[in-house]
Amino acid sequence: MLPKDCREMASNKSEEGRSLIYSKKKTIVGERQVRRRVAASVKNILQDQSQDAVNNCLHNQNSDTVSNTYLPTYSDNINSDISDDSSEHSTAADFTVITDIEDNIEVLPVASHTNNTASNLAKQLQRWAVDNKITHLALNNLLKILSPFHTDLCLDSRTLLNTPQQAKFRKLENGELIYFGFSKFLAEFVSGKFHIKDNIIEISFNIDGLPLFHSSSTCLWPILGLIKHNFVQKPFPITVFCGTSKPSPLHMFLDNFVSDLKVLLKDGFKYNNKTYSIKIHSFVCDAPARAFIKCIKTHTGYYACEKCTQCGEYFNGRVIMRSVSCPKRNDLQFQLHIDEDHHLGVSPLLDLSFGLVSCFPIDYMHAVCLGVMRKLLNTWTCGKLSVRLPAKSVSTISQYMVNIRKCIPFEFSRKSRSLSDLARWKATEFRLFLLYLGPIVLKNVLPISIYENFMLLHCGIIILCSKTHISLLGYEFAGELLNKFIKHCEIIYGKEFLVYNVHLLCHLSDDVAKYGPLDEFSSFPFENYLGQMKHLVRSYHKPLQQIYKRLMEMGNFDFNVSENKIDTSLEHNMGPTPCHGKYKQFQKLKYGNSSFSTYSHSEANCYFLKGNVVIRVYNILVEQDNSNIFLYGKQFSNYSSLYTYPFDSNLINISVVSLLSSDLNLYSISDISCKCILIPLNSGTAKWASLPLIHKII
Repeated sequence: MLPKDCREMASNKSEEGRSLIYSKKKTIVGERQVRRRVAASVKNILQDQSQDAVNNCLHNQNSDTVSNTYLPTYSDNINSDISDDSSEHSTAADFTVITDIEDNIEVLPVASHTNNTASNLAKQLQRWAVDNKITHLALNNLLKILSPFHTDLCLDSRTLLNTPQQAKFRKLENGELIYFGFSKFLAEFVSGKFHIKDNIIEISFNIDGLPLFHSSSTCLWPILGLIKHNFVQKPFPITVFCGTSKPSPLHMFLDNFVSDLKVLLKDGFKYNNKTYSIKIHSFVCDAPARAFIKCIKTHTGYYACEKCTQCGEYFNGRVIMRSVSCPKRNDLQFQLHIDEDHHLGVSPLLDLSFGLVSCFPIDYMHAVCLGVMRKLLNTWTCGKLSVRLPAKSVSTISQYMVNIRKCIPFEFSRKSRSLSDLARWKATEFRLFLLYLGPIVLKNVLPISIYENFMLLHCGIIILCSKTHISLLGYEFAGELLNKFIKHCEIIYGKEFLVYNVHLLCHLSDDVAKYGPLDEFSSFPFENYLGQMKHLVRSYHKPLQQIYKRLMEMGNFDFNVSENKIDTSLEHNMGPTPCHGKYKQFQKLKYGNSSFSTYSHSEANCYFLKGNVVIRVYNILVEQDNSNIFLYGKQFSNYSSLYTYPFDSNLINISVVSLLSSDLNLYSISDISCKCILIPLNSGTAKWASLPLIHKII
């Protein structure tokens, strides 16, 4: 039992004592925290039955100053404040102790340490809540649990996440928009450790619409920007519109965007007494969005082609375009509205004084993957009888696709699926089929004429996707292959097959000549970001406000940075290892955007190309002396062509490999040309089709 004097120090709360508490503690914490600490301290004193507490209390009553062996804690300070120095049980010594403790409150390091700990915890909770999409309700419940143990932690999720309470939303005819602008993201970019060549920043833009809910017409129309830099992969929002249809009127939707971009193009972006030139790289949009913001005929119109002056032909319920050699459009003709049949109005983008033909490349994600490749597969599975595959052939292809799922490396966000799920395939799945799986699973299943026609498309696109292939074979050759594909399609599938997306194939090589490989101007990174933005909406109520608050909670515009870092993981000691040298062993190696694994850990991620030789990795070794990294593996010794039409596949390192050697060799990571995907052939022999990964990893 505590002595009577100590109990009275805890229980007596005179007006003078309370005044002392509030006047002293406000300089450190708020009143609510003080009251909470007082209550906790009173409870601790009343419940503390230890003999050490009794001895300390008796010792303090008989001392004129604070002992050197007794260091008052923050709770001790509050306990001292609770005492009533007017009580008949209080002594001069008691008052001296209390006064000394109060005088030392400002210099105690305990409060500072507590604040630092709470700050670090708050930052970790903030990052965790944003990364895992934790709702405010769930976060509030967690904060209530943590607050008794971390009294400096805030109790409301909005305070923790710095959720904004107000924003300037602009009303349009059919919705409202929020404008973020350029400055904040550009400042974050130039303040980072990036090498900006010649102080020139090129930005690619995307404007597209996406539905928010299945049972509502509510949709989003964001304007996104993407800085064209090797280490920046994530777009940033400039404007976000939310409404029941396309933004209307168009000039109000683009007003702030055009005016700010016009200033940046003229004066550049100034940061820390340095000026960076801003240039428009491209506008990457699908066909309906391009027609909308350029105020031209849509893809179903007779004069819809944005690259040439061809007049379409109405046939069998659709507009077709048969020619691949019509006169090309140019930027000046567009600006002067030379072809009146092509225009529907004056685009607000004309104020920016850039090329509205040359700076709007064809997006191969929509035109080729979701356009031509999907149309081919639908034709083979449910088209007219002359080109439709038998049910047995469709089943054979589907079973093959399912069986090789385990062979698809991690660089592909989706594994191969059956053709029965074709209606639910995504753009990445059509790309996987076109660039890698199609030549394998269709061989000996499609009629030879249809298969060779598909190979024209496959080879043309695979050349345009790779800098190496473009320099080796030329974009002109790829253009010839695609033109040949279009002409053969009319013979095989009929004139009705030559719709807008098929016609655009004849213009792809021109855009590659200007911008480089197809992934330099594709919608894949923008579509990924749009999907993430859609998931920021948690309810039907005020979706635009939700998106704005979630984006601000994420640190405004938190962009991804991808560097060529080397990282090893999953250390083991199971071998195999060379006889000489000392090595640490790992099962996984991450190098840039690719990941390599040992054969025992992952059969899909253990192959790479060294020159023209395919290697299977059995161990990942790191020298203990100098940390050099090696891949320990075997190479295939037998190579043959996977196809010979329209050219030998060995020219682009696509081969059939077999006969794995028995000798293990060391290969430095500098020997890696690229990663490979190996697909087993359905020939009953130990042969694999080897294809280098050429598409840009998203």
